[in-house]
Amino acid sequence: MVRTKRPSRDDASALDARPRALAAFAERIPGLLSVNLDEEVHAHMGATISEAILQAGISYETVVKPRIERLRARHPEAATTTAFVDLLRRIEPTRLLDFRGRKPLLVRRTAELLRDGEVETELDLRSWIESNENQERLRRLGGIGDKTIDYFKMLCGVRTCAIDVHVLRFIASAGVEVTGYADAKAVIGRTADLLSVDPATLDGCIWEYMKRRG
Repeated sequence: MVRTKRPSRDDASALDARPRALAAFAERIPGLLSVNLDEEVHAHMGATISEAILQAGISYETVVKPRIERLRARHPEAATTTAFVDLLRRIEPTRLLDFRGRKPLLVRRTAELLRDGEVETELDLRSWIESNENQERLRRLGGIGDKTIDYFKMLCGVRTCAIDVHVLRFIASAGVEVTGYADAKAVIGRTADLLSVDPATLDGCIWEYMKRRG
């Protein structure tokens, strides 16, 4: 269990030691950083938007991945945001994604927001999402937080990390305490520097390792 109590200022030296402790823990795991990761950008905004919105809180392998693969295979024309919005007008998002609940509707609202912002490709998204103002526009849709924003960044090629339950459990397994999302992200970033990898690579390697552990 990751503790949420914020350390006092007197604990600054201990906080500084956390990335070193996490890096040492990672180095003791054989092959952790030698995992082959699929880092291909979708080049399909329908897939990028849908994956980023659907992934929160559900299984990627069994729920998200097959739906994204099916969307790309059946609708290659939805590669730009405008084309994806047009597709969502023809086919209800719940049916298109074979997913119940509010997330398909959030997919459509996100696609419309990006279209209105003239974000047509992942390259456009990469520059658009770096703006704090644009990140706030996403948050105002509801159901989009820091992790989903970081996930969007990773899907369009930004070398960052998106802290999820796998990463938090890994940090806890190392005996390292973090105080929330931003703190965990900062610790992973400094740990990646110590291991001479970028945060996205460390995030992916941790995710694959923890997935294999179950």
